[in-house]
Amino acid sequence: MQRLFENGINCHVEIELFVYNPNFSDRISFPVKYISGAITSTRSINLGSNKIEIPIKSQFKYSIEGSDFKTENYTITEIFSIRSVVQLKVNRNQQGFRQLNMGIVKDVTRQVSASGQLLYKLVIEGMDSIFKNNDIFFDFQTVDENNLKRQSENIEGTLEGMAQMLKESKNINSTLNTLWDELFCNFLLGKVIGGAPKYGGLNLLSETSTDQANTLLKFYPTTKSYTSNFIHIVQFMSDLNPGSKIDLLEVMRSYASPPLYELFVDSLEDDPQNPFEGILSIGLPNQFNIGNYSVERDSSSLVFRQTPFAYFKEGAWDNTVDPFYEIYISEIKNFYSSNPDDNNKSGVHVGLSFHESSSLILNYPKYNSILLKIFGKRLLSVNLAGLQTVSDPKRKEVDKAKSEMDLIRDMLFEIFCNPQEMKTLVGSFDLPFAFIRPGVPFYINYGEENKSSIFSEIEQLMGRYGYIETITDTLDPVGKANSSINFKWGIDPHHQYDI
Repeated sequence: MQRLFENGINCHVEIELFVYNPNFSDRISFPVKYISGAITSTRSINLGSNKIEIPIKSQFKYSIEGSDFKTENYTITEIFSIRSVVQLKVNRNQQGFRQLNMGIVKDVTRQVSASGQLLYKLVIEGMDSIFKNNDIFFDFQTVDENNLKRQSENIEGTLEGMAQMLKESKNINSTLNTLWDELFCNFLLGKVIGGAPKYGGLNLLSETSTDQANTLLKFYPTTKSYTSNFIHIVQFMSDLNPGSKIDLLEVMRSYASPPLYELFVDSLEDDPQNPFEGILSIGLPNQFNIGNYSVERDSSSLVFRQTPFAYFKEGAWDNTVDPFYEIYISEIKNFYSSNPDDNNKSGVHVGLSFHESSSLILNYPKYNSILLKIFGKRLLSVNLAGLQTVSDPKRKEVDKAKSEMDLIRDMLFEIFCNPQEMKTLVGSFDLPFAFIRPGVPFYINYGEENKSSIFSEIEQLMGRYGYIETITDTLDPVGKANSSINFKWGIDPHHQYDI
């Protein structure tokens, strides 16, 4: 485990703000002196939740510097044009600047404070927001006046070629790489649509088959899969009629089969001096590992990985597996928790997304008898995108497919349907600012303080474990900062059943 505040909880931060604007050949350094209040930064394993909000003093023009131009004055919308990329860097206790978050400018709002002061607020969404409003729409338009071939025909031809590649994909890694290269990059980078600019001299996306250096958003698909032969891959291409459209992000999201996989953007730069951080890139030596990825300097990573169930041993949290954050109870403030009824499940069913009847033939739901009596038939349902070939009439192939589904079902059942350790607690708590990564569990160390009656009562409310979903950092330009953690899969000591 890594002690989060091994060197003390006091911290002082400095902030740097950079803009990668397609109208400039290099990134822009935006002076912190123009920031009028606290910056809010949110990072999450929930796709679409990353964001940054920055209040800026109102004035007609701002003096900025870049390596390709002298100090010049620009308006707020010239600097932070819509779809520009903004990078937030933080220096904690003079340990060096490190990228905390990165995102796409979605709006520049104007507001008047109670004192009558006009302010700007930058609304910046996560890097995955570049795929929003980029549906593939089949129409009868031409790309330009000199191109007599309809754009929809170009798109359809590209999709047909991609479909053939997907049919030949036998594992999730090659399938995801094909989707990224052919569907995401080709449509957003110009092979079909017509060209993409550089952002401050860097590429927005790059194909996985090329060197992803100098790329703002890199893709890290999982190399390990629970299943293979992704039969449903061409379902979204079954109707290519004019007027239909394809949501780029939903295509990839459809493979995630929650809670088996996680698809999210990580923008917290790796710390090469921290061996604990290195584990995130190396991965865990386990059948259900955390996945191999890194967040390199001046970039973000779109991660598709297996959910790290290696943190559980025989259905219980195992804090001997790294990475794992250790937090002392004295460092926590403003703890909140709840135990929503909807989180209680009495059984698990693993099925196939492409054939519901086959799902019931191959794999029956598995219930815990105690939880079944209390909650009734509440299933954690998982629909798999693919499976070992089940069409082979040989019985051994069917048995193999069933055994794979049983393995997944039993793993989830052991973790989420244990009446003595129900992982249904969700909540939040505040900490002094630290570089905390989502998708990592934590352990609350009560130490000697647990002997105190007050801390004993707190433990009964909080438990000891949880899985970090979202981190919201509040950073004041004058140096103050704090972090708020949202978690799931906590264990409520009072939430146990034995009847």
